[in-house]
Amino acid sequence: MTVLQRHLKSIKACPEAREWAGERTPEQAWDESPRADWLLWWAAKCGVDRKLLVKAACQCARRALRFVPDGEMRPLRAIEAAENWAENPTEQNVEAEAAAWAAEAAEHIELCKLVREIIPFEFIEKKIATGVSA
Repeated sequence: MTVLQRHLKSIKACPEAREWAGERTPEQAWDESPRADWLLWWAAKCGVDRKLLVKAACQCARRALRFVPDGEMRPLRAIEAAENWAENPTEQNVEAEAAAWAAEAAEHIELCKLVREIIPFEFIEKKIATGVSA
């Protein structure tokens, strides 16, 4: 088992990431990773300063703003609040970040409700009972 594979196993990396890593060195994996979420997760597991993680995540999130409907400002406000916190973690910025996360959480709750309206749990329950997966 390679150094990287031992490390990935010790931090409980997902099987997909471990398979992708293959025989790569840690540096090769960092330089060649096809997934920013893996890099952020890995950096967090390695104890990288939270401010740096937030800055990097915000830059990634900004790239997705083009998919936000016109006039919907909550995602941008959440990103800005996180960026402000990372640059200057004042009490006001901490409160703004908390408010932005609360708005984001509320949106996730609404999205979950929408999914549940379309896909009834009975479908999931049936698949679990029969042991069938996709």
